[in-house]
Amino acid sequence: MSSRRPGATSTLLSFLLLVLVIAGVAYVADQTLPGNVGGGPADSLPAGIPSPEPTSPVGPIDEDTLAPAFASLPSLVFVRSDATSTLMVRRMGNGDESVIFTDADESIRLTQVLGTLATGGVVALSTSRTDPTAAALVEIASDGSGSLVTRRPNLPLSTSQPAVSPDGTRLALVSFNNAERSFGFTLAVEPLAGGAGVTVADDPAGIALVSWSPDSRQLAYVQGQATAEAGQTVYTVVPGNEPVKQFTIDPLQVVTDLIWSDLTTLALVLEPLGNNAQSQARLMSYRLGQSAPVQLLDLGGKERSLASARDGEHLAFLLGDVPAGQTTSPGTITLLNRTTGTVTSLGTATDIAGFVGTE
Repeated sequence: MSSRRPGATSTLLSFLLLVLVIAGVAYVADQTLPGNVGGGPADSLPAGIPSPEPTSPVGPIDEDTLAPAFASLPSLVFVRSDATSTLMVRRMGNGDESVIFTDADESIRLTQVLGTLATGGVVALSTSRTDPTAAALVEIASDGSGSLVTRRPNLPLSTSQPAVSPDGTRLALVSFNNAERSFGFTLAVEPLAGGAGVTVADDPAGIALVSWSPDSRQLAYVQGQATAEAGQTVYTVVPGNEPVKQFTIDPLQVVTDLIWSDLTTLALVLEPLGNNAQSQARLMSYRLGQSAPVQLLDLGGKERSLASARDGEHLAFLLGDVPAGQTTSPGTITLLNRTTGTVTSLGTATDIAGFVGTE
């Protein structure tokens, strides 16, 4: 018979069990806690645990990819015209307005604004007051200096408004050929100063509303005629490559305005076919690759002169019916903040050139 007492045996077993528990806890901690364990770096994480994402961007920040935090509205250039002269006005972000150009005392007459450049200049079509058939493309400084430079004299006629790339280097033009074997419309891109161009697209029914992307790399345009049986189609194209079909709108709808709001998004206006005076225009947005555009705003009136700010957040346009043949009829300057949905009226104008600056 053993001389060991039952109480002693129980105490020994409890002690051994406690030692095993402590050893197990130490082993688990060694395998799971970060730190300089087992010769690894002090900031390394155990295998199987992903590293956290950095809290700050790596490398330089491209300001064009960031939406500026506007303390006020971006600066906008617009036009007020009458039968004899044209005033070009810049509305600053704080609401102040100043005339940056007038053709009242010039030998030329501004006939149509085409847009703004990345440099801040405003491009427009002009004609000689003594020879209205002599069209030219001019650039006007938006800083109030009154500077005007002819960028393209003897501009060829186009069936739709020419489009100047934002970097000021290229011009997109639509021409019409009524020859029997080559009947139709042609979209071509050529150097702004003139020279050999490249054909981008052809269509027998129509090409219109040509617009450059903000980086001057590609074009968007509307192809075809709106009818009761077939709708118009919106394409994008990098000059020199094949056009890419984006979407076709429903029959009995017509695209009346088309621009880029950023590098991957188009803004457009749809109206019912034959809509001469009804208040049924709709402002739409389309991200490249989507199946169809989505509605941003029911405009409640006729629209023209759609423009987008550099941030892609603000859209400006004119609201108001324009009687046939009265191109100098004013409309209400309307600004939409796409983020907040805020709609602001900024007075009247006959045309909008676009946004300049980033304030």
